[in-house]
Amino acid sequence: MIECSSTILRNLGQILPLKLEYLNLALNIKYIDDFEIFLKNSQNTFIKKLLITNKEIDDDIHDYILFYIKEYIMKKKRVKYLAIIMIYFHLKMK
Repeated sequence: MIECSSTILRNLGQILPLKLEYLNLALNIKYIDDFEIFLKNSQNTFIKKLLITNKEIDDDIHDYILFYIKEYIMKKKRVKYLAIIMIYFHLKMK
């Protein structure tokens, strides 16, 4: 699933139209560079409603996601409505 999420993020931003009504990104973002590439490649796209759901074991990735959302989305006002769901998995060792 992680490799699939990485491929989607690296390529999706290049094919988005200039205006989008709704985008739901439900991913396992492991490499923050992939998310930044998506944001850079989709800079010309205005999204009315954006939902980002990330499921990841590494809690630090969530901080980076929020930083990039602020830099690439909020400052440039590229999204009208934004929802972010961060799901953190804690693995127990036996």
